[in-house]
Amino acid sequence: MAEILLKAENLTKSFPVRKGIFQLKVGEVHALLGVSFDIKEKETFGIVGESGSGKSSLGRIILRLDKPDRGSVVFEGRDFLALKGGDLRKARKNIQVVFQDPSTSLDPRMKIGRSVEEPLLIHKIGTKKERKEKVLDLLNKVGLNAEFFEKYPHQLSGGQKQRVGIARAIALNPKLIVCDEAVSALDLSVQAQILNLLEDLQKEMGISYLFIAHSLDVVEHISHRVAVMYLGRFVETGETKEIFHRPMHPYTKALMESAPVADPTVVKEKKPIEGEIPSNVNLPTGCPFHPRCPMKQAVCEKEAPKLAEHEPGHFAACHFAEKADG
Repeated sequence: MAEILLKAENLTKSFPVRKGIFQLKVGEVHALLGVSFDIKEKETFGIVGESGSGKSSLGRIILRLDKPDRGSVVFEGRDFLALKGGDLRKARKNIQVVFQDPSTSLDPRMKIGRSVEEPLLIHKIGTKKERKEKVLDLLNKVGLNAEFFEKYPHQLSGGQKQRVGIARAIALNPKLIVCDEAVSALDLSVQAQILNLLEDLQKEMGISYLFIAHSLDVVEHISHRVAVMYLGRFVETGETKEIFHRPMHPYTKALMESAPVADPTVVKEKKPIEGEIPSNVNLPTGCPFHPRCPMKQAVCEKEAPKLAEHEPGHFAACHFAEKADG
């Protein structure tokens, strides 16, 4: 059994809402509300949900770009949120990121070779000659030849830029890469190529991924386990096959029913989720999904369901999870 690489517990994060000349606090945006999960070695843990569900906030905390109000992150057995100075610098080598927009994540004035070399320079790894050889090897790993070393970002396509971003992310041989909507800005055919590349690198280098996306197809393709997120909470988690074949939460089921089908020969009656996702400032009472849920009953408006295990390894936060499965 693979060992746990990262374990997050009870992550909670809110942001103040300020108004007026004096920027007085008038409320809070509740981004995360007690999120817990773990990622095993060589595993892809996918997180899916609508915009505003808290996916990116979670990714930023794992990267230590934001600090949670409460909760803990243990990485390789150490309290990652408590690390400072040299210890933090060393730990950061093992957690890297691939951003959503490859165009904005690359310096337009910097040649590709220099962009990929930057992590090696920051961590003072190798001589100039050794770094160039390493960069050429990294470009080759992601499917780009030596000619790209001297090119600028504007000379590359979107898919090629994302390959450069991946090359930069794997430069330090990390244990974990956070992929924050890493393929959402790409065409479908290019998405498939990038996903296959990520899978190949995982097999070759033993990397784990925290894969954040809003596309169900993408998450299903690449993830070993999946968490469905809604208004700062996990509403369903489990093995990918189990989640997609036996969804237990009505929100998960609604997401699947509303998702488009890429195959033009398949006729599917889309059933969009009714209503808009509620405000993260004024959260609903009881179950957060009840204002949009076709199964809601009186208890749903009063009592928030806990994330409970209904099948081995399959968790859902719903008072009527068994009925949703049926």
